Order: sequence, then structure tokens, then C-alpha cells
Amino acid sequence: MSAFARSYARATLESVPSGYDVEKLIENLRSVARAVDGSSKLREFFSAPKIPREPKQKALEAIAGRVGVDDFGRRLLGLALSHGRLRHLSEIVSALSDSYDKSRGHNEAHVTVATPLTPEQERRITDALGRSYGGTFRLNVR
Repeated sequence: MSAFARSYARATLESVPSGYDVEKLIENLRSVARAVDGSSKLREFFSAPKIPREPKQKALEAIAGRVGVDDFGRRLLGLALSHGRLRHLSEIVSALSDSYDKSRGHNEAHVTVATPLTPEQERRITDALGRSYGGTFRLNVR
């Protein structure tokens, strides 16, 4: 993960209002990132240096409006756009999600297995990780 993505994540978490629903922000920003990443036309549009910022801002506002991004999230999107980082939105959202999880004592563990795990086996692994490293863990099983 790049340093700039971690910087965006840290700045976002430091500036959220008290009681703000960060999980909803992450979910909504992921939706915007999927929309942009999933369309070659949008990727080209947002990365084209000849297209002025204003039409890009309007298009980004429209996408954000469709997925329910609030004013705080729109300011973050506008900042990413103005600094040429919108094409890295997925990475920024991942950094935000990771930082938010860590701030709450949650961690993600990547586990590769030969056969599917039962729910009991997953629980035992997460419990063991929690005892060994502290905090709670979410498994990403492959």
C-alpha cells in the first residue's frame, strides 16, 4: 500500500466528526471506486489531462450522489480528484478500511487452506490469533 493512500486514510480518520459512520463512508466510497474501476470510459475520462476539472467534478458528484456519499465523503473525493489520485481510489479506500479496523483493534488475517474450513475451525483460528497478537481478527480464507 502506498504512502499517499495511508496519508489519505490517516487524514480522513483524524477529521471525521464525532459519531460519524465511518463504515458507511467506506462502503459508499468502495461503490464509487467500483464504478470508476469497472468502466474503461470513466477511467479514461478521469485520467485525461485535457479534460478540465469542472466536468470531472460534476461527473464524480453524480456518481457519488447515486451511491449515497454524504458531504464529508464528497469532500474526500474532490480532494482525491484535485490531486490526481482518483484513479487510486480503491487503494485509498483499502487503506482507510485497514486503518479504521486497526483503530478499533480489528485485524485481517489471510489464510490459505487445502480444504474448506468449518465455522468452528475459523472461530478457533481467530481466537488463537486474538490470544497471540491481541485484538480481534477477520479471516480472509483462500
